Amino acid sequence: MIRNGQLPVFVFFVSGKIVRKQKKDKFRKKDRFRKKDRFANSNSKDFILKVRGAAESLCESEGIELVHVEYLRETTGWILRIYIDKQLGGIKLDDCAFIGRQLSDVLDIIAEKNETYNLEISSPGVCRPLVKKEDFDVYSGKMAKIKIEHPVNNQKNFKGVLGGMLNEDVKIVIDNKVLYLPFKSIIKARLC
Repeated sequence: MIRNGQLPVFVFFVSGKIVRKQKKDKFRKKDRFRKKDRFANSNSKDFILKVRGAAESLCESEGIELVHVEYLRETTGWILRIYIDKQLGGIKLDDCAFIGRQLSDVLDIIAEKNETYNLEISSPGVCRPLVKKEDFDVYSGKMAKIKIEHPVNNQKNFKGVLGGMLNEDVKIVIDNKVLYLPFKSIIKARLC
C-alpha cells in the first residue's frame, strides 16, 4: 500500500448528524494508550469481538480492509473506534460515512442496553496500528513503535525498523541490533 502522508479522516455519528473532523498533527503523535483503565473491561471483550465480526463482513463486502477496533474510555465517554483502509486510493470521507451508517444499524442489534458509546470510523493515518501478523510482514522496512507486556533485555518499549515475522516473533532492528519480540506479548504496535 502506498501512503501519501495525509492526516486521518474521522467521521463522528452524533444524534444522526455527520460531523467531519481532520485530526491535527499534535494529537496524532500523542499516545492514546496511556492508562489501562481507559480500555474496555473484560465484559466488553465479547462486545469487541461481535463488532469485529460484523464490521469484517461489512467491510469485506465493500472491498475495504478492517484494520482495528478499539473500545475505550475518553473524556467524552466510551468510544467505539473502527479503523478502515482501502488499497487503491485510500479511504475517503464517503467510505467512512457509508460504513458508519451501515454498521450503526447492525450495532443497534448487537449492542446490549448497558453498552453506550460514540461510534467513530477512521482511516488508520500515517501512524497505522499494527494488529495482525501479516501487518508486520507488509510493513517490513518501516519504522514502528512497539510496546510489549513482558520485558526483553529489561525493556518494554521499542522503536526501530520492522523486519517482518519469524515464526511467532516480530523482528525489529534498533541501532543495527536485531531483536525478536514475541508476537503474543505485544500490547500495541504502530508505524511512526
